[in-house]
Amino acid sequence: MSSLPSFIPDHSFILKHDLILDPDTCDDGLSFEMTFRLDKDALKYNDMKYIVDSGASTFNSKGFTLYTVQGNLRADLAIANNEFCVQIPLIVQRWQDVLVTWKKSEGNYRFNITDSI
Repeated sequence: MSSLPSFIPDHSFILKHDLILDPDTCDDGLSFEMTFRLDKDALKYNDMKYIVDSGASTFNSKGFTLYTVQGNLRADLAIANNEFCVQIPLIVQRWQDVLVTWKKSEGNYRFNITDSI
């Protein structure tokens, strides 16, 4: 059983159309935004610590994954025949808005991080 329905209602558009499970089904691309604050201990982790994972973390899969690893914040997006990855140095001890966007027609994949009040 997937844990996805536990945080996205069954009736949601996102779940019904598998947009997070298979980003390639998004006509224009995919944007994901969230606000969070990471503890300074996050800098110590050498293994992956998942924040969001819909499947892009395994070989030959589809989905979106946001995680910390070796002092970086990393976002992976996987579609049928391609994968995209962006990473930036980890910011800790302050609230931040993280926006990850993928424009399907151009293959652009990027981070935008701003401080949050």
